[in-house]
Amino acid sequence: APAAAPHEPARAPGARFAAPEPAPLATPAAVAPVAAYAAQPDSPRPTAAPPTFAYAGFWRRVAAVLIDGILLGIPLFVLQRAAFALLAGDVEPQLFVAGFSIFQLVVTLLYFARWESSAKGATFGKRILGIRVVDESGRRVGFGKALARNLGKILSGAVCGLGYLFAAFTLRKCAWHDSLAGCLVVKAASVPSATHPAQAMGGAICGACGASARPGLAFCTQCGRRLG
Repeated sequence: APAAAPHEPARAPGARFAAPEPAPLATPAAVAPVAAYAAQPDSPRPTAAPPTFAYAGFWRRVAAVLIDGILLGIPLFVLQRAAFALLAGDVEPQLFVAGFSIFQLVVTLLYFARWESSAKGATFGKRILGIRVVDESGRRVGFGKALARNLGKILSGAVCGLGYLFAAFTLRKCAWHDSLAGCLVVKAASVPSATHPAQAMGGAICGACGASARPGLAFCTQCGRRLG
């Protein structure tokens, strides 16, 4: 005998057939830990500790400035006397002094900016004293930042040299011109010795744009600045 068909509930005339509701999907066991972790509040992510350096002391910096002053002062003095002897009678003394003072200022600014933005980050006086100029991350500064730092010395010396004295009392031994330019004067031995891969292979790093150059190139291939 044929099997009896299951009993179906009676439908009213004209009523549409209603599809059965789908059963709820079970959450896989592997998804549960991920969902539980996502529900947790965000925890602070560990951040890298800021670099620490051995900052150059006030008197060490003064000694470096004195050495650079001697190295610059002697040639400039000889040049001044020679120029005055050649131009005597042709130029007013006051005009000559004013013109040579401007020339001396420009030479001094270019000297400090050139060598403080070099790979060594130091003038000859700073090299002798074992200190150098870096940015706040310990990296080499570019020529523009080094020039801005030295222009800031005008402000440091404007108020009876008070801006220079800040280097003796602040925590990071910063004078006003250091803080304005975002620079630090540190002991060269405290700067991490790890070099850029290009430097390890004998290349150089552009102080203006930070691009690496192949060994043997004298100019940056990105911005065209002279390296070294």
